[in-house]
Amino acid sequence: MKKSIQSVLFIALFVLQFTAVFAQKQNGVIAKVTDGDSFEIIANGEKFKVRLNGIDCPEYDQAYGAEATEFAMQFLYQEIKFESFGEDKYKRVIADIYFGEKSINALLVENGYAWHYKKY
Repeated sequence: MKKSIQSVLFIALFVLQFTAVFAQKQNGVIAKVTDGDSFEIIANGEKFKVRLNGIDCPEYDQAYGAEATEFAMQFLYQEIKFESFGEDKYKRVIADIYFGEKSINALLVENGYAWHYKKY
């Protein structure tokens, strides 16, 4: 019993430390806009794919998909901050991205290019 409690506590502590490090805001640059809710970011010398947290935009070939992508393009090559929350099934980082103090995720919703998406 004592070993199982120690094991659970060890695992819980490890997960909390990992989550705290993984969810920190980092600086980066948007290197590519794939569509309204998907980007490539360069941060710390690495390039990786990002899926915006909590929203969904229409795909490029769907109604308003091109407009959502065009709106997101204004952030291309801009310095941003982002907070990551793990990966999706396609190995993209799920993240909130901030341009200045404003969330790009929220800007897409506020401007009618995205809707709230609980899964992400």
